[in-house]
Amino acid sequence: MIFKKASKVLLPSGFRDLLPPDAEREADSNRQLMDLFSSFGYQRVKPPLIEFEETLVSGAGISTSQETFRVMDPISQTMLGIRTDITVQVARIANGSMVNSPRPLRLCYSGEIIRVTENQLRPERQLCQTGLELVGSESVAADVEVIKLGVESLKLLGVADVTVCMTIPTLIPKIIEKFNFSKKLISELNVALERKDLSAIKPLVGNAYPVFKKLITSVGLFSEVSESLRAIEIPAEARKELISLIESATALQKVISGAQIVIDPVEKKGFEYQCGVSFSFLAKGSKRELGFGGRYMTGLDQEDSKKPEPSTGLTFFMDTILDVLPKKNEPKTLYVPFGTPDKEFKRYLNSEWRIIRGLTKEKDINSEAKKLNCSYILKNNKTTAIS
Repeated sequence: MIFKKASKVLLPSGFRDLLPPDAEREADSNRQLMDLFSSFGYQRVKPPLIEFEETLVSGAGISTSQETFRVMDPISQTMLGIRTDITVQVARIANGSMVNSPRPLRLCYSGEIIRVTENQLRPERQLCQTGLELVGSESVAADVEVIKLGVESLKLLGVADVTVCMTIPTLIPKIIEKFNFSKKLISELNVALERKDLSAIKPLVGNAYPVFKKLITSVGLFSEVSESLRAIEIPAEARKELISLIESATALQKVISGAQIVIDPVEKKGFEYQCGVSFSFLAKGSKRELGFGGRYMTGLDQEDSKKPEPSTGLTFFMDTILDVLPKKNEPKTLYVPFGTPDKEFKRYLNSEWRIIRGLTKEKDINSEAKKLNCSYILKNNKTTAIS
């Protein structure tokens, strides 16, 4: 088959070819993560890239609706959606085909997702998403297991200076509902809280200002702000949320090393379907999150589900992780001249070497090896460095 050469080789905005050596680095990192998840009892699932729109954007998937590509299925004449978040699909599997599996249920996954829009911090619209979900437990131990495994994952890959930023996105709504704020005021307040702009918050909330001020001034290292967090006086329902965050952070602090825990009790952005303790992973050298996760409910709006279940999980964005990984030494590349018997180079078929076999008999073997970016040549059953 002969492919015609395009006059212009262009890809849509937000899409790119992943080339050597990055494609291999991503695949290798994924293998390490999936092996680690498996060793802790997480079973791999592989949901489809496309599903019926109705199921893909229901339940927790409602928050992904605006980011979902839609196409018409020529067979069923039904609208389909291209996944924008694999977590939603795993939740469907847990409460559908695996609804009778023992709880807690541990599942993991890795695959491509596609999003409609791009932004300045994350211009890519196609991403490799790798993660895990723990379904059927509302214990603090479940939160700790998932976050700790996230930290261990990043350390395994070689990511340095990891920070876990913890929040609970249900806290602020629980506080706001106790005040008679208008919808317009709540919208303005949420913007001000996202910016942590006390000067904008004060005229909006009046007598409630001390509460919001204490929450914002309590953002920081958990070891330094835990006591001030406990001392904040807030409505009883909101206090339950805050204590839940403090308990999880306290338990996590006892079992992780080599990572900082930061508390941000007012953060909500990016946690649209989370309903409890949530978190993100940051690292030195990256302006973007390496991953995030938190509590949510599976089984919402699923007719074949027994009942909604408390769940938690994490997702890594592999492109962001690659940006902060230390560069690894590439395998030594060995040129094997055409006609060399297999038995002479089989011992080099390991992770330290990459074998490039000649396909034709060359007059100048050295020049051919250099052209193919080889650093060694196999001659007389011995490796010789190319000068």
